[in-house]
Amino acid sequence: MILSAIIIFLLSVIISFLGSVQLGPVNITVIRTAIQKNYRSAIFIGLGGALPELLYSAIALKGTEFLEKFPIIINMMFLVCIPIFMLVGIYLIYNNKKINSTNFDKTIEPKTLIKSVFLGFSIGLINPMLLPFWMLVLSTYHQYELMLIPHYITSISFVLGTAFGAFLLQYLLVQLLKKFNDKFENTLRKYANLVTAWMFILLSIFQLISYLYK
Repeated sequence: MILSAIIIFLLSVIISFLGSVQLGPVNITVIRTAIQKNYRSAIFIGLGGALPELLYSAIALKGTEFLEKFPIIINMMFLVCIPIFMLVGIYLIYNNKKINSTNFDKTIEPKTLIKSVFLGFSIGLINPMLLPFWMLVLSTYHQYELMLIPHYITSISFVLGTAFGAFLLQYLLVQLLKKFNDKFENTLRKYANLVTAWMFILLSIFQLISYLYK
């Protein structure tokens, strides 16, 4: 069980980290704040932006536990996520041009730490992709015995992993912007969405191979 909990935590951190690389509203707010050298607020905005992962991953966990009573639905979700992951990846590749024209220099007034956390939390909370994303990830986990989440320890490791991965990404963004600023900002514009896009595409291919050979 401990081994499963560690593997689930680490894998959830990696998936959450890579899934958060795309330049969505939370990331852009963190970047804009960091560019203005308000690094402390940027970190706390990132912390707030990671908190909804706890909520949505916990809901996804309970939802998947309920759906396990209906194996045919879990199997359908496993199949549905193959084209969904592929389409999301393709969309992010085509959306990359729009990100390159995004104005990251828009002024954001310095905020108290509590307001920064709340700002990040409120932006992250309205992300419509979090719940279905984690439900699809869980449907993949449950195809493997070692990745089953039947106990509260593995459940906690999954939920904490999703939030830690998202916050780790935000924290690294701030530190890299603090050190490199303009150079790193340009790199983000070029490659951030592409990294996430290829993660989704590779997940789609992995899902397809797993389904064909299970």
